[in-house]
Amino acid sequence: MTGEHLVVAKKVKMLGIVLLILLVCSLISMLGFFTLLGFFTLILVFITKKMINKCSECGAKLKAEQTECTYCGTPVYDADEQLLTELTAIARKFNEALAKGNKIGIEKYLADEYEARFNEGEYEDIYGKNALLKNARIDKNFVSYNIHDVELVDKTKDKALIHCIQTVTRRSVFEKGTYEPYIERGTIGFIRRDGRWLIVSQKTVEIDENGNEYA
Repeated sequence: MTGEHLVVAKKVKMLGIVLLILLVCSLISMLGFFTLLGFFTLILVFITKKMINKCSECGAKLKAEQTECTYCGTPVYDADEQLLTELTAIARKFNEALAKGNKIGIEKYLADEYEARFNEGEYEDIYGKNALLKNARIDKNFVSYNIHDVELVDKTKDKALIHCIQTVTRRSVFEKGTYEPYIERGTIGFIRRDGRWLIVSQKTVEIDENGNEYA
């Protein structure tokens, strides 16, 4: 073999070694990527199971279809249900404070720009926060307040809107020992400020027991 042939042979050998090194590096890189991907996937699955499949109260394992914990009875809600429960409680506490003339309780749940529209037949009364506080009085005939058929119809990060039926039961001023239910179909708007939900708007229409509006 001549000197020229030896040079060519060495170059081919060097090229082969370089290609082999590149191939090995590529394989290591690919295996490393997929290994890392698999590792993070396992972590994600583990965290998800921790978040969803355990009771927030006692830590017991939950099945996907469960609505309450078998061991401690804690309800299992999704995010919308939790929000709806919270907003319903606020509406209930506000209206109970209103019926009792509790101005501190009323103000606690209202945004400054609160506006309420109460429709009774062909009449509509509009109140702002200050007017509502000014006219707040104890309703001596108040018996109970109930909110039901509540539906979350809209939500964003800091706003929410619910539809509901509200029933206020009062002692009759005309016939002793009897009670009068006042039923309203309502829309209540909420705004979130400083980590708290506040009532920002309220529109109600009085209805009869069959759900019909009064003329």
